Amino acid sequence: VGVIDTPADTAIAGARVRVVWVVEGADEGTLRWTEVMTDADGVYRICVPPDVPLSVEVITDAGTLTAVPAVFGPSKVMVLDLTVRPPVDEGS
Repeated sequence: VGVIDTPADTAIAGARVRVVWVVEGADEGTLRWTEVMTDADGVYRICVPPDVPLSVEVITDAGTLTAVPAVFGPSKVMVLDLTVRPPVDEGS
């Protein structure tokens, strides 16, 4: 499974998974990203550059729910399961 709703222990279908990274070379670097939707089973597949620090975010109608750092090496296939927790309400 790719994206899981922790409290409900279910896969999240139709979530956007966005991977963000910085391309070096410009004065301040250039921010790049790619984005895909999870399928009915919460699974996503996405191509990213190897050996670059990435931020992986899950976005639903409720907003950005999680962002985790990752670095994928030269391997052709890597698995990154994302556990989603609702945002913490600081006012409660």
